[in-house]
Amino acid sequence: MKKTIQLALICATYLAPAYAVKKATGIPIPSGSRVYIEPGDYNFYLYLASAIMTKHTPVTIVSDRSQAEFIITVVSSHGKDPSTAEKWLLGKYGSDQDASAVVKNTDGVVCFAYSVHKFNSAHGAQSTAEAIAKHLKWYILGINTAE
Repeated sequence: MKKTIQLALICATYLAPAYAVKKATGIPIPSGSRVYIEPGDYNFYLYLASAIMTKHTPVTIVSDRSQAEFIITVVSSHGKDPSTAEKWLLGKYGSDQDASAVVKNTDGVVCFAYSVHKFNSAHGAQSTAEAIAKHLKWYILGINTAE
């Protein structure tokens, strides 16, 4: 019994830091900051604005760039739709989707950057925008998922 408790304490001592929430390193984006999303290709900024609200990312989206504390620039690309052969042989029904986002402060310093690739994405731009919004939320809240 004593050895079991010691083993549990040793495991908790060494494994707990791996699961602990750590502050992100870099330039912080304070919760409640005003952000402006620059319009880009394929109207992806609309998907990102919706995802930021859906994922409860703690920022305020403004429509006037001069009122923003941070500027979000997004780039998105939509892959080709799968052919009939890909649907039959590979079971691929969605297209590939890539998106990247960069958040800069008003001085032009990059505070956050994230890139996502969704293979066989059923919801395309929506899922990539939600991935960006989720990781931006984690960055603002100081949750480090690199481990």
